[in-house]
Amino acid sequence: MIRPEIRDLVNAGASWIQLDEPAVTTHPEPQEMELFVEAWNETVKGFNCKFSDHTRYPSEIGYKVLAEYAPKLDKCDHLALEFANRDTSHLGVDENSREGYSDLKHFVDAGFSGEFGLGVAHVHDFTGNVSSGAGQSLGRDIIESPELVRDRLLFATKIVGDPVKIWANPDCGLRTRTWDVAFAKLASITKGAELARETYE
Repeated sequence: MIRPEIRDLVNAGASWIQLDEPAVTTHPEPQEMELFVEAWNETVKGFNCKFSDHTRYPSEIGYKVLAEYAPKLDKCDHLALEFANRDTSHLGVDENSREGYSDLKHFVDAGFSGEFGLGVAHVHDFTGNVSSGAGQSLGRDIIESPELVRDRLLFATKIVGDPVKIWANPDCGLRTRTWDVAFAKLASITKGAELARETYE
């Protein structure tokens, strides 16, 4: 069903296509996950482009089950993952400050060697407290500071080991946010990525 769309995108010049499987881990049984791998591999077969998978964070079990199967996904060079929604709003690159990113270790331990589209901006209503320097509360939103984005990226880089494999993303789409909030979040992501990059120059 999706292969004709992929073919059309590739023929039009697309070199990187993200496939969303937001709820694949809601059925973490081995037979379901193997079915996902089989379906993915059949879907991307024969296409000459980079593929990315986007899967929402499964609150019951975390990303461990996806991490186990990610290395089996053909041509999956990139995982776009949701982390900011469960992270603290404190600055820092230690495990207590970045508790929302602990599941990233599962992918490294499972041998996934691709890149990570790291969710560094919260995309839902925010009701928590924002620590000094970590951003500002704006109605029902948090606008993450560039410094908070930087710290999230640097912490992930410590786990993955290679800053080239880390891409800064919002956790998911920003369609539920206003245009002003979405723009402010993307501006902070951009500046935060620049700050993180300066660490490695």
